[in-house]
Amino acid sequence: ARLGRAADERVVLVTMGGIPLDYTFLHELADHAPVQFVVPGRAPPAPLPPNVHLLAPDSGVYHPDLVHACDAVVGKLGYSTVAEVRQAGVPFGFVDRPCFREAAVLADYVRASLPSIPITPEEFESGRWLDRLDALLALPRAAPAADNGAAAAADLILAVSDCGLPNGKRRV
Repeated sequence: ARLGRAADERVVLVTMGGIPLDYTFLHELADHAPVQFVVPGRAPPAPLPPNVHLLAPDSGVYHPDLVHACDAVVGKLGYSTVAEVRQAGVPFGFVDRPCFREAAVLADYVRASLPSIPITPEEFESGRWLDRLDALLALPRAAPAADNGAAAAADLILAVSDCGLPNGKRRV
């Protein structure tokens, strides 16, 4: 609602995890209306198609809420994006990043845990991933992750540390 989208509109988030890029395919997104696209980042020099919505970095929209509100996410394999997509259970068109050590592990996790379609960097940059947009949107939403990473991290910290409290007492 904060984005001005109707509840029955199909929405795809296109994100590179906060990396501002000049996407070459933004005008091609018009060919995929009525799907609405939300793209965090800076504005391009030319007007955008009416189904493309740029989200300014200072928009105040909480990114995990945005992921939950979308029907699919297309973006790079990164820890934050994978965690948010997993928690929301939305289909993920993931852009592999073969030059990053963690990419293979993240890709294996996504393939095993999420409805997903791999996208090569070349497919993403050229916009060829749009040929598979219908297939991505046809994937079912997964059940949201039941695990709470914050609680698991807190439990681990408490298990290995006295948290700096006197006499080794732990605060609960």
